[in-house]
Amino acid sequence: GSTTISPVASVTNCGSTSSSITYAWSFVGGSPSTASTLNPGSINYTTPGTYTVSLVVTNECGVSNTATQNFTINPSPTITNTDLTQTICSGTPTMSVSFNANPSGATFSWTATATTGISGFMTTGTTSTIPTQTISTTNTNPGTVTYTVTPKIGNCTGTAVSYIVHVIPAPTITSQPASSIVCENGTATPLTVAVTTSTGTPTYQWYSNTANTTGGTAVSGAASATFVPPTAVTGTVFYYCVISLSSGGCSSLTSAIASVEVAPAPTISTQPLATQNLCVGVTIENPLTVSFNNGTGTASYQWYSNSTNATTGGTLISGATSSTYTPGVFSTLGNHFYYVTITFSGSNCGIITSNSALIGVFADPILTTQPIADQTLCQGAIPENLEVISTGGDGIFSYQWYSNTSNNTSGTIITGATNSTFIPPTSTVGTKYYYCIVSQNTLGCGVTSSISKVVVNQSPSVVNPLLSSTVCLGGNPSALTFTIANGAGTPTYQWYSNT
Repeated sequence: GSTTISPVASVTNCGSTSSSITYAWSFVGGSPSTASTLNPGSINYTTPGTYTVSLVVTNECGVSNTATQNFTINPSPTITNTDLTQTICSGTPTMSVSFNANPSGATFSWTATATTGISGFMTTGTTSTIPTQTISTTNTNPGTVTYTVTPKIGNCTGTAVSYIVHVIPAPTITSQPASSIVCENGTATPLTVAVTTSTGTPTYQWYSNTANTTGGTAVSGAASATFVPPTAVTGTVFYYCVISLSSGGCSSLTSAIASVEVAPAPTISTQPLATQNLCVGVTIENPLTVSFNNGTGTASYQWYSNSTNATTGGTLISGATSSTYTPGVFSTLGNHFYYVTITFSGSNCGIITSNSALIGVFADPILTTQPIADQTLCQGAIPENLEVISTGGDGIFSYQWYSNTSNNTSGTIITGATNSTFIPPTSTVGTKYYYCIVSQNTLGCGVTSSISKVVVNQSPSVVNPLLSSTVCLGGNPSALTFTIANGAGTPTYQWYSNT
């Protein structure tokens, strides 16, 4: 810079007039360097230092007089700091800044202004240091705080400089990773973070830990906003992400911690009963039942029927969506196969399928020989055996004979009458009805015989016996007559004589 002086002289002449006085100014180092008027105006000096101003005045008598004046031009202070900016993340402290000037010994003053939305800064100061301040912004775009710093030595004020603090809006995580449960070797729900930042490109690093804290181990290769946790090992692992920003003063931020529980894969612990046989017209006695171990989430069931012993390609059974299933009454002979699938919702456990269960449906047995329809005999007589012969169905035959006083099949069990042949008793007079229920050890397999009627009458007796009589030789005797009561069937007669 330059310094300007404006010298002024007061001259008194010895005569009555001063019009003949001449002036000879000398400004060594100044510009201009000489002047010849009483008031020479502004003289500029570009270099600090000590200078002498001299004035020689001469009047008309030739008398001269010289006056000199020394003065010093001090240098203006210049701030020597070269780094005049810093960048901070909103809400974090600034670094303190100390200013230096040349020459040394300067004092400093500063004022600060900021863009809209910035707070937390000092507006004025009179020290060589701008202290640490916590500055924040409510804006979504970067802003600035500008400090105008002025140095001064004595009355010499140096050129002001601007020190700028760039304030970057703090990044925020707008989407945190969520905890989840997944089955062993299933596909885990991806862990995802989303960050909002106004400057810099974020980088990501996921960490795992066995405890619900930070301080975990970096996961190799997990360097993006989305990370799919491994599921090969059961147990609970905690994950979090550290997001770093390459510029802008916002160094890093850490996501919330998400737990990922890897549950053992589900297995079927109870299979439906492998085989059940029955005869047509009934359904199974033991419902088809399945249960499982492990897995996670809500289990959903779906039963299928199949014509072959396979657990694929079956026909979905509408409404069969619980852990147990009982088919309806079977009307079709042959082999019927069933299986169930179990699906676990929201846990990536996949689908597990039960074994196939066989239900064999057989025709009812038939009787090739029925008991005789009826017989009538006398009390105590030997009856004709009642017999049934059965075939077909499934399983071992068993027999039970029943007696009744009416001609229907709601009779009473005859204790011990458990063979295919039954000898009806004849010790009691009366009419009884007999039938046999033939069953098998396969569910629903059985047949009831026809009803056999057995009539037991009292033994025959003579109601009016023969009476003795005497007749003359050659006379006509009375007829011999008698009456039979009771008995069974049509009587036959044979007369006998004796002496």
